[in-house]
Amino acid sequence: MRNTTVQLIPIRDGKILLQKRNLDPEKGAWALVAGYLGWDETVESAMSRELKEEMGMTVTEMKLFRVYSDPKRDKDGRQNVAIVFVGEVTGEPVVDPHEGAEAKWFDIHDLPEWMAFDHRQMIEDYWHKI
Repeated sequence: MRNTTVQLIPIRDGKILLQKRNLDPEKGAWALVAGYLGWDETVESAMSRELKEEMGMTVTEMKLFRVYSDPKRDKDGRQNVAIVFVGEVTGEPVVDPHEGAEAKWFDIHDLPEWMAFDHRQMIEDYWHKI
């Protein structure tokens, strides 16, 4: 059985919010807000929950961007299916230290070099679509 994850490309003033991971795998890499879909949750409510838990923020507008389901996308063989949203967010990031080390807004053309999983690809795919 494959797991389902949700990711958010949070946008404000043309910048994307990323967090530096505080957990393995890929501890220290920059990543999108993300997490696993819980039992009895919709993907939208899971995404809202993850944003609130990880950053203390609220999503005001959220649209489905794309589903990533290639079984080879996870380097560690987990074969997660990723449902990616794009959304406007309100509030200032307050990082949960159990989830991340810090949060920072990045210009789409100046993303950090080390990004977790395939999150850079997700952002680039979004950028090329708009």
